[in-house]
Amino acid sequence: MPSFKKEDTLCEDVAFSTKLASPNPDVVKSLKIGDFLEILSDHPNGLRAYTKDGDLVGSLLTAFRNRLGTCLDEGYRYVGRVTKLSGGSCEIYVTAK
Repeated sequence: MPSFKKEDTLCEDVAFSTKLASPNPDVVKSLKIGDFLEILSDHPNGLRAYTKDGDLVGSLLTAFRNRLGTCLDEGYRYVGRVTKLSGGSCEIYVTAK
């Protein structure tokens, strides 16, 4: 059986759930379930989620980090749909746009 590596996932097939790290509490409290966030590669800081107005929500910690960074560098775009809000935390589901 062949081994599956996240690095082998096609850019258009990258999809995962993650809890944002270091969320900005002032921005998180303005979000609603179902809101979409733009995922950007902010070298050298990694992957970050932003509102449509450009406000930083938080950073992404994921096993797809390297693959997603490469895909973003190749011109693919990703969004994160807000799936859970609890206190100051925020969980999103990331897919290709």
